[in-house]
Amino acid sequence: MGAPFTEDPNQQPGSPHYSAGAAQVPQYAAGTAAQPQFAAGPVPVSHPYLTPDTAQQQVYAPADLDAAPRRRRGLWVTVIAIAVVVVLAGGVVGYLTVSGRWSPTAGTASPATAAPATQSSTSPSAGASATGSAPDGAIAESELKNATLDIPAWPATSLPCPTKAQKFTNGTTAPTSTPSGDVRTSIGKIAYIDVDHDGANETVVLLACTLQGANHQIAVFDRNAAGQIVTLGQVLAETTEIRNFYDVSAGPNGTVKVEVGDLNGCCGFDPTMSQHQTRGYSWSGAKFSQSDGPTSFPPNPRTADLYLTTNEVVFTLPSGGVRHGSLSLTVHNGGPGTVAHSTLSFRIPIQLKTELSGWNGCTQATPSSTSSTTFTVTCPVPALAPGATKAYLFNFSTTASPSTTATVLIEDPRTDQDKTMRNITTQPTATVTIRSS
Repeated sequence: MGAPFTEDPNQQPGSPHYSAGAAQVPQYAAGTAAQPQFAAGPVPVSHPYLTPDTAQQQVYAPADLDAAPRRRRGLWVTVIAIAVVVVLAGGVVGYLTVSGRWSPTAGTASPATAAPATQSSTSPSAGASATGSAPDGAIAESELKNATLDIPAWPATSLPCPTKAQKFTNGTTAPTSTPSGDVRTSIGKIAYIDVDHDGANETVVLLACTLQGANHQIAVFDRNAAGQIVTLGQVLAETTEIRNFYDVSAGPNGTVKVEVGDLNGCCGFDPTMSQHQTRGYSWSGAKFSQSDGPTSFPPNPRTADLYLTTNEVVFTLPSGGVRHGSLSLTVHNGGPGTVAHSTLSFRIPIQLKTELSGWNGCTQATPSSTSSTTFTVTCPVPALAPGATKAYLFNFSTTASPSTTATVLIEDPRTDQDKTMRNITTQPTATVTIRSS
């Protein structure tokens, strides 16, 4: 059979340029006038990668090759024929080395190999599947938390949080001074998901901008062809309905699953008060849009809107040197939840006194000093179902001719955050005008 074939070390992978001992195989440029004619003739084929079907393929050799090196040149043509047969039969572009190993070139896949499934993990090594020419966008947590990231815009209703290029150190930016105080952006949960179906995972990040409370958004980062970290897009930011993010993970077919809530708070706020939902978002090639899960929250039974309605207090003409007046007050529960515990808190001018039965069950605080201009009375309110209204009549007396105001506040005095009423924002305080007739 002659000397064994060796691959030219100066030749690029995939090139059919081989040498046999000292004999040189002539090279031909496709389409040149000097290209020799080929004559048909079967060539014996013996190679472990050929099937009986491919072994019967006819191979054409140059007609003007001399007889001495014909067997070697015949084998050279056979090697080329093997590559051609594989290309035609399998639809795969590649090169065949002399040692008999088949090495696909970049961007190819065997027809028998299934496309990689969407994956997610907390480490890029477990989730990245960078096939083909797509950059590997699974950024290691240690690199991400010390990178400069282009942060998408925060919603107009959020804190004045910085955007664009933000330098992170150990997962947090330096404080940015705003009229509300210093804010920081921090990196929370990280997931690795192939959102754009290019065969390589991207890095999905839950971001928080914090002052006393926090605003959230979810952004996706990738790498460009030069390996630089770039922003693919924003999955979701807080809205007037979606007030909190709790988790981000991988869904089917490259979907980003986000656990969202309808309430947010600070300073010990209990997240169990919030309703939780899982919604899915998919990349269209230009932006993320919701593709799965609920699109709205039902009324939250843990919240209620309370309304106060009051009248003006007008004191009568004095009788025996004493004036009398009364305050009509109603508390209405606008729902959606039942308010089990609340109180009315009055800040009353010091020259007034409480009288009659309207104040039964109330507690009057002693003025903090002789210079105090008001005193406080606190009255319990019974449980109010959604839509219920409670009416009160409070009576006062005075020896003065008052022309002032009083404040009435409804609140939940307890400190256990999981039972504190939320969203009591509609008329929770009433200012009462007090005057003499």
